[in-house]
Amino acid sequence: MKRRNNQQGHIIIINSVAAHAVHYSWGAMYYASKHGVKVFAMILRRELAESGSTIKVTSIGPGRTRTETGGNLLIASENAMEPADVAKTVVDALSASPVSQICEIVMTPVPTKSSIY
Repeated sequence: MKRRNNQQGHIIIINSVAAHAVHYSWGAMYYASKHGVKVFAMILRRELAESGSTIKVTSIGPGRTRTETGGNLLIASENAMEPADVAKTVVDALSASPVSQICEIVMTPVPTKSSIY
């Protein structure tokens, strides 16, 4: 976008709730990578702002979601969101006022047992 002198636009990064909370002791590299993506989005947002760009950056961190790749990891009784729920959230972020930016969204299925997502 910047290379083409686009000063308007919106970058959506689909991350994970794992960027905000650690639920299990296993998977250290997964959690570390998701925290890294979160920091990348923050730095990108700042770099764009410092260059005078109005390109927005939104990081979306969905929790448990039914997908083809993750479906076999879910227990049938576990609550999970549908991919359409995440898609609607993307549309909501894109619909924000031109003078405001939704920086981060954390999504969890209802009910959520954890007090930290």
